[in-house]
Amino acid sequence: MKVPNSKKSRIRKFKHGLTRGIRGVLALNDSPHRIAWGVAIGTFVAYLPIVGIQMIVGAVICYCMRANVLASIPMAWITNPVTIVPIYFLLYLLGGVFTGDSMTYTDMEALVGQINEAGIFTKEGFNRTTDLILSIFWPMLIGGVIVGVINGVLFYFLTLKLVAKFQLRRLQKRLLWQQQIEQSTATDVNPEQITPASNDDQTSD
Repeated sequence: MKVPNSKKSRIRKFKHGLTRGIRGVLALNDSPHRIAWGVAIGTFVAYLPIVGIQMIVGAVICYCMRANVLASIPMAWITNPVTIVPIYFLLYLLGGVFTGDSMTYTDMEALVGQINEAGIFTKEGFNRTTDLILSIFWPMLIGGVIVGVINGVLFYFLTLKLVAKFQLRRLQKRLLWQQQIEQSTATDVNPEQITPASNDDQTSD
């Protein structure tokens, strides 16, 4: 019998996955701008009401805008089973200021639960999920765009700085390693193996 994941275990897995994702983004072999651009796009898409296809949409946008596709993938998990209800509720409240819609936190929990149960991999589930999302689409879209743009800009500059620093440190380590190799090679040369110049090679006045 499979034991269901507790809230603590889900949070622990989320933190572990987030840490690995950040390390993977920093280690990408690309320019700091393209990596930061990919992170910004992935962050923006994560807040949109497109449950289940954030990574696909983010990857397509990155490809079209010449950003690093891989850098956008970890950011799509900003909205995950642990965070999706509070984030979606806050986005809905923000968008509701402009649309006049309202919903309680309990209603949002029930709605997200219905979306998870419906799924998107069958025709019936996809149609059901679409209907549920459409019921909150406009407030969510407005709130998601506002928060996504703000966080996307912040994550762009933060990632740009971190990647540039990480790549500089990696370059310095590589140069230090090469210097140590060259010094080690030089000290390994046996002076007795060096053949002195013969008298015939020397020129006289």
